[in-house]
Amino acid sequence: MFYQAASLIVLLITVLVVMKCFGITQWLNPFVLFWLYHVVFLFGGIFYRHVYEDSVLIESSVIVLIWSGLLLTTLGALMARAIVPGGLKTMSIAGLDLEPDRRVKKFVATMFFVVGATIAVMYFLSVGTVPFLADDAEDFRVEARMGKGFMVLLAIAFLKYSVFTIAVLKARQSRGVVTLVPYLCAAFVLALGIGNRAPALEIVLFAVLIVYAARNVSPPVATLTLAAVIGLTAMAFLGILRRGLDLSSTMMLLQAAWRPFANIQNLQWIYDAFPDNIAYLYGFGYLIDVAVVLPGYSPNFGTWFKEQVGLDFSGGSVTVSYLGESYANFGWIGVVSIACICGFILAYLFYRFRICRNAEGIVLLACLATSLKSIVSSGFVSVLLYDTCLLIGIHLMYKQSISALRWLRGSQAKPL
Repeated sequence: MFYQAASLIVLLITVLVVMKCFGITQWLNPFVLFWLYHVVFLFGGIFYRHVYEDSVLIESSVIVLIWSGLLLTTLGALMARAIVPGGLKTMSIAGLDLEPDRRVKKFVATMFFVVGATIAVMYFLSVGTVPFLADDAEDFRVEARMGKGFMVLLAIAFLKYSVFTIAVLKARQSRGVVTLVPYLCAAFVLALGIGNRAPALEIVLFAVLIVYAARNVSPPVATLTLAAVIGLTAMAFLGILRRGLDLSSTMMLLQAAWRPFANIQNLQWIYDAFPDNIAYLYGFGYLIDVAVVLPGYSPNFGTWFKEQVGLDFSGGSVTVSYLGESYANFGWIGVVSIACICGFILAYLFYRFRICRNAEGIVLLACLATSLKSIVSSGFVSVLLYDTCLLIGIHLMYKQSISALRWLRGSQAKPL
C-alpha cells in the first residue's frame, strides 16, 4: 500500500508540473509525449503489479528506479525550459503557411506513400504471406524479418511520413479529412499486415491529432484520454488475434494490462542480472544495438540479454526500456544522469523546431515526437538508429524532391 500511495504522489507531482509548465495536451512536444508514454507503459503497471506476482515479484528498488526515471526526465525538461526564451508551454501555429506549392507537396507525399505501400507488398511477397494472418503470427512475424527487417522499417517509415504530410496539407480543406480516410485505412492495413500493431494504430491516431494541430485546435483532455483507451483496447484485441487466443472481456483486460507490466517485469530481470550475474557493460550495451546492421547474426540488446539469462518465450526480444538500458550499462549513476539528459534534450527539441511555419516543419516535429517516445520501452539506440534517423532521412528526401520539382517547373516556365 505504501508504494502505491508514494507512486500516486510522484505521479501527481509530475502531472502538475507538466500541466503548468508544458501543457499536457501539447503532444507535439517530444518531452510531453515521452512523459505520457512513460506514465502509461512503464509507470502505470506499478499500481496493479500484485496481479502478476505469481509471474515475477517486483522489488521496491525497481519501483524506486521507475520513480527516478519519471522525476528526473521531468527535471531535465524543466532545466531546458529555464534556459530557453519564452518558455516551452505553448506552440501557436495559427500562422502556419500551407499554401506555397501545395500541389507539389501533395504529389511528392503521395509518391512517398506509394513507395511505402510497394515496399510492404514486396515484403509480403518475399515471405509468402501476410505475417499478421499466418497461423503462428506471433513467432512467424519475427522469423520472417530475418534478412528482410530493413524492408519493414522502410515501409513503415515511408507510410508514416507520407500520411502525416498528407494530413497536414489536407487539414484546412473543406473535404480534406474525408479524402484522408483512404490513406489512413491503407496505411493501417499494410502496417498491421506486417505484424506491427503499435505503428498501425499510431499512424491513424497521430494523423488525426495532426489535423487538430494544423487547425490550431488543442483537443480536449477527455478526447485524448478516450483515444488512449481506444488505442489500448485495440492493441489488446489485435494482440489476442495475433496470438490466436480466445476472445473474451477478461482476456482483453489482461492483454491491455500486460503491456505496461511487461516493461516493469523486464526491468526487474535486468536489475536482478546486473551486476550480480553480468558485470555492468559500460557502454557496450549500446554497441550491441549498433552492431545489428553488421552482416551475420547480430542480435539487438534485448535479444542478447534474453540469451544471456536463458529466457524462453515467443515474440522476439526483451523490451529493455531506457531505464533498463541505462542501468545495465552504468548502474544507478547512469539512470540518474541519462534520465535527466534525456528530458532536457526532448524538451529542447520542441523549442528548436516549434518556430517552423510550414508543413514540413510540423511533420518533422510530429515524426520526432512519435518516434522518440518509443525510447520509454525500447531504449535509445534501436529507436534512434532504426526509426528516428530513417524518418529524418525521408524528411530530407522529401524536401529535396520538392526543390527539384520547383526547379524543374521554373526551368520549363522560362522562355527559350
